[in-house]
Amino acid sequence: MRYQFIRKGYFCLDKDSTAQNLVFNRTVTLKDAWVKESNKS
Repeated sequence: MRYQFIRKGYFCLDKDSTAQNLVFNRTVTLKDAWVKESNKS
């Protein structure tokens, strides 16, 4: 199962997760175009 956290990237649930302790592994980082634009000025 895969999840997207807003403005962070895509994550999958780690096999070592428990109901009390969720562990997510990032699979894809989202591109942050805002940082690129702010560095131009």
